[in-house]
Amino acid sequence: MSMSCSDKIARWNALGVQGSLLALLILPIYISSIVVGDLFDHSSIDRALNQRVSSALDSKHMPDGYKANECAVLPTSVEFERSQLVLRARNVDIVTADASIYWQKGLQASVALVNGVKQGSKHAKGQCQKEKLRPSICKLSLFGQFIAIAQELMPELLKTTWTYKTIKQRSTKYQQAKALWLDSDQFKNWVQCPPEYEAFDRTGNV
Repeated sequence: MSMSCSDKIARWNALGVQGSLLALLILPIYISSIVVGDLFDHSSIDRALNQRVSSALDSKHMPDGYKANECAVLPTSVEFERSQLVLRARNVDIVTADASIYWQKGLQASVALVNGVKQGSKHAKGQCQKEKLRPSICKLSLFGQFIAIAQELMPELLKTTWTYKTIKQRSTKYQQAKALWLDSDQFKNWVQCPPEYEAFDRTGNV
């Protein structure tokens, strides 16, 4: 089970897109605008992304740098050729897939994932996937990249035993802002990752 896209964007409007790890190094990064194509309804989208957040945090004192951000909601006439409306108009059968595609700066081509692992790779159940087979956007890979940066900029952060979870908890302002956000009626039922799933070190050991 996961939250909807609008829920996740609403979270970004409260906590920023950088997450708790990068919040140790930089100030929160907020979205200034979002462009929506199909099924555009300004009032509904604004309520989902902006008004819920401002209502949830209106009476709360957020830590320095954090706020109830309000992003501009804009329409576009550019057609997304793979949207459900376009495909249905072309009488194309729409089937939910367990695959996804991502791209990031520095990659020569997009990467296909199936059930969270690189397409074509074999994953042994109960074992941490080998580094060369891991998606570069998985938590363990991103954690490794963060550690490489933190060793240069914040070596004191890594002097004691740490895991992905414990390092995240060191981001005190982010965690304070998150606690206030989760304490609101609008977001109190947010589905969170079980703590034991984040109790791994940089090598993936639990």
